Amino acid sequence: MAFRRSLFFVLWIYIFSGSFRFLYGQVAVRPEIINYPNSVYQAQSQNWSVTQNEEGLLFFANNEGLLTYDGASWHHYSLPENQILRTVAADGKGRVYGGGFGVFGYWQKNGYNGFQFHNLSDLVKDSMFGAEEIWKVIPASNFVLFQSFSRIHLLHNNQVKTIVAPGTILYTYQIRDHFYVQVLEKGLYRISENETLEPVSNAPILINKRITLMLPYGTREILMGTERDGLWLMDPMTGQVKAFQTTVDHILKGGEINAGLKLGDDLYAIGTIGEGVIFINARGSMQAVVNKNTGLLNNTILGMYPDKEGNLWLAMDKGNAQLVLKSNVAYFKDLQGRIGTVYAVAIYNHQLFVGSNHGLFQAPYDRMASFELSSLKEVAGITGQVWDLKVIDGTLFCGNNTGTYTITAGGVHKISSLPGGWDLEPVSDPVNGGILKLLQGTYNGIVVYQKQNGLWQLTQVLKGTENMAVSKMVIDSTGCIWAMHAYKGVYLLKPDSSCTHLLSSRMLPLKTLGPTTLRWSMFSYKGGVRLAGGAGIFKWLPEQDSLLHDKSLEGYFAPYSKPVGVFSDSGRGYWVIDAQSQLHYKAGAGQWTRFALNTHLFNLVRGYESIVSVDEAQSLLTGEDGFVVLHKTEHTLPVNLPAPDFRQIFLMQDGKPSALEAKYLQSDGSLKLPYSKNNLLISYSLAYYEQPVTYRFRLKGSGQNNWSVPSTLGQKELNNLPAGHYIFEIKSSLSDNVSSLAIWVLNPWYYSLVARCLYALLLIAIALLLWRWHKHRLKLQRQAMTFKMREALQLQREKNANQLLLLEQKKLSEEVIHKSEDLAKLAMELIKKKKILKRLKEELDHMKSQKGQDAQAVDGKIQKLSKSLNKYIQDEETDWQLFDNGFSKVHEVFFEKLVQAYPDLTSQDLRLAAYLKMNLSTKEIAPLLNISVRGVEIKRYRLRKKLQLDSHDNLSDFMLRF
Repeated sequence: MAFRRSLFFVLWIYIFSGSFRFLYGQVAVRPEIINYPNSVYQAQSQNWSVTQNEEGLLFFANNEGLLTYDGASWHHYSLPENQILRTVAADGKGRVYGGGFGVFGYWQKNGYNGFQFHNLSDLVKDSMFGAEEIWKVIPASNFVLFQSFSRIHLLHNNQVKTIVAPGTILYTYQIRDHFYVQVLEKGLYRISENETLEPVSNAPILINKRITLMLPYGTREILMGTERDGLWLMDPMTGQVKAFQTTVDHILKGGEINAGLKLGDDLYAIGTIGEGVIFINARGSMQAVVNKNTGLLNNTILGMYPDKEGNLWLAMDKGNAQLVLKSNVAYFKDLQGRIGTVYAVAIYNHQLFVGSNHGLFQAPYDRMASFELSSLKEVAGITGQVWDLKVIDGTLFCGNNTGTYTITAGGVHKISSLPGGWDLEPVSDPVNGGILKLLQGTYNGIVVYQKQNGLWQLTQVLKGTENMAVSKMVIDSTGCIWAMHAYKGVYLLKPDSSCTHLLSSRMLPLKTLGPTTLRWSMFSYKGGVRLAGGAGIFKWLPEQDSLLHDKSLEGYFAPYSKPVGVFSDSGRGYWVIDAQSQLHYKAGAGQWTRFALNTHLFNLVRGYESIVSVDEAQSLLTGEDGFVVLHKTEHTLPVNLPAPDFRQIFLMQDGKPSALEAKYLQSDGSLKLPYSKNNLLISYSLAYYEQPVTYRFRLKGSGQNNWSVPSTLGQKELNNLPAGHYIFEIKSSLSDNVSSLAIWVLNPWYYSLVARCLYALLLIAIALLLWRWHKHRLKLQRQAMTFKMREALQLQREKNANQLLLLEQKKLSEEVIHKSEDLAKLAMELIKKKKILKRLKEELDHMKSQKGQDAQAVDGKIQKLSKSLNKYIQDEETDWQLFDNGFSKVHEVFFEKLVQAYPDLTSQDLRLAAYLKMNLSTKEIAPLLNISVRGVEIKRYRLRKKLQLDSHDNLSDFMLRF
């Protein structure tokens, strides 16, 4: 799991101002202490070892595994079973070896996926390996050494040879070309050419004491350190051992020596368990002590390593630390806040004067190498804000918030009560030489001083400058005053020869060069004055009344031709402060020297920077909480460092990072990503540790080709990249070199070449279909028009035919009505006939019942007539059939519809329905059915039930409507 924390979050950074100084390479240095607690790297506090690879990346052996630091972010890698990593060492060839309990192997860069661990434990054939812990790793020219407390394993060509020690061992040390190891209670051994342990010395100190330090000393001797018995020297040729006396023996013996390094021919760093780091020279004299009292997180030093810049890294019981040993900047920082923010410094009469917002301070001064900030004392009579300190005409002038003072051997004298003595500048006498007058910018105008009776006295305020807040002035060779107004800009003032009033005043058109928020700096150049700022370097052309780029001077200042501030170094060269508040110096036609101002230790006061030259070798720079000494000729730092490197690239999905698959990484280092993988997290850094680094990026191809604002965060997330080709570029604040990463985001599947071909074919097919559809539509329209015309004709014909049909229907209807009437009449006649015949039959039957015996002949005739009438009466079905045929011709569909609607109806029901359809009454229906009226009503009731009619529905009306 990786933990990203930029250097912006480094906590507990100290530089102590007391008795900490030493000579390193014959240069007086005040080391900076930069602490990295576990809250920064997000792992366990305890660290055992530290190393650096060929790319400049740092690696720490931590209780949670391997920590890597690239100057911008920390990353964490665990061992296979989350063991404690006890030791780590880089071989300079791309591998970082490490070991822990029952395991050793190496980490190697895995493309843009960080580092991958390769376990080599299986190569060990020794049965005890699984129960041992690896405490030391040394990559040598022909093997890699892994050491436990009883074994030494030598790895070469993927084979491991195990050397079993004759006893318990602590650590293995590489001195020159040999590897030494102490076997407790037996003496000192070394690894022979045939890779066995051979004895070197059995001196009592090597048998009875625990050796925790071995370093080369001189041409052939070895400096050895014991836990609690100080330092010793041994001659490996003779095996003789002798004590090495130092001025810090009491500290070394009480502090328990645990580690050490040789940092130069005359400097050793010794790490202890209880006293931090002790620096001594080759003669045993203490040069410095770095411990918790001087700013270190804790005093237990478990590992030490010198980086490529010559600085020292510490792995400690609590956290890690960097000691910046090689620097051309010495910090004098007021940790107690007694002095405050420094605005001005000056050296006068072997005294160093420091002006701050707390007043004026002074201390005896011989040279900066021996100066102590704690020796500064307040100058009585001058309190509050000090703006300016200048030595002019053998007198020290102090511009204060309450007025202006002179400081001489005779004491402090107030020469002006006008508030705000910002800047004091001498006016040279063009005739007699020397200093004619002094001009001072104040809160309320430019003040004129003149010497009277050997003392400088205020004479007047230069007329025309009243109420003008002038914070800085430069007087050119013509006597013109370039005045920086505190709030408005720069004025070009021309005073009269006696400096009593202004002849002219012109506000320079700075607004035409850029926003009014741009900071401007004025400096002298060959008798004239130049203006420098974010828009470049400009000179004034009075004949054109305009400002013009000074191309030649910009070329001289390149690549810092757009500075925040420019300061002249007493004619020797120029100081430049760039946009990142970093300092650069150039003397004459020489090269630029970069001064690594660590913004975690020191901050400039923007707009009030002041650089004072001490001599050819040193200058003083003011800032917040103190000042720094700039060593102009020592430890020149690289001006243009390499471009940052791309460290890791993650694919982002649902806000979570995942490893970049190898198939997306091309042979030229570019990325080719499918459209579904268009979210990236890119981590980058410059492996540089002497000062905080800021980064800028841009994504070419996205329409935004401008560089981003500087940020200490060494990563950028790119989300939802559209399909296309991009160039992601990064650069640091310490270099103009740019690193580029080409990113190809492929088209989505629905926009691929095949898909586009399919789309083209589909469009062609759609076009053909549309064309055919249009053609078919035209055909249909023509057919429709033809059909409509035919339909119109047909309609006309049908209309005519309908008219004929209507006439015919009317005629037929009339005939139907007529036939219905006839049918009804026929039915009535039949009824009447049946009634008559019934009556006759009844009479005949009556006569038969009353006839006498003598009337047999009549009886036979009557009986014959009765049978004929009876046959006629009984032939109802024939009559009904005739009636039904006639009824059906008039009402063709009545029976059909009625039977379909009510399939349960009988023939008697249909006959009754037919009579009802003819609107016959019950009495009229009874004789036709040859039943009584009561029988007809019963049949009507039954028919109503079959037709499911309500009680309020009329059966006759129903039949008439049906």
